[in-house]
Amino acid sequence: TRFSLRRAAGGVVFNNAGQCLLIQRNGMLDLPKGHVERGETHTFAALREVEEETGARNLHIGKPITKTYHIYKLYDEWILKQTSWYEMHTSAQQHLLPQTEEGITQVLWAAPQKAAQLLNTSYSTMQYLATFLNK
Repeated sequence: TRFSLRRAAGGVVFNNAGQCLLIQRNGMLDLPKGHVERGETHTFAALREVEEETGARNLHIGKPITKTYHIYKLYDEWILKQTSWYEMHTSAQQHLLPQTEEGITQVLWAAPQKAAQLLNTSYSTMQYLATFLNK
């Protein structure tokens, strides 16, 4: 009762070279994710958010990976954010475009081991998700 629940969805995206898609948001390395809109499924929201935040196209969703939870304070209200994570794949060679209005300044591909290393310097939820990159 002390928290307002917000649902989000995102993707751990791989390309044909086996690289993982990362973003830099507000100076921190992250994975693409965002708010689940009213009437959307989590899978649709995950695909939409990855495309909006990175410019990645031709995304195919795979199996669910996990759910993460974190809390933050916004305008004197405590928020519990639940994020559903999905494995995704794209075969397209494409120009990636960071969604700057969301604080995203960079979109990059990295080998899973390097991506895991980079995410281990980020938020604790990203550190947890890094453990799934080499499986």
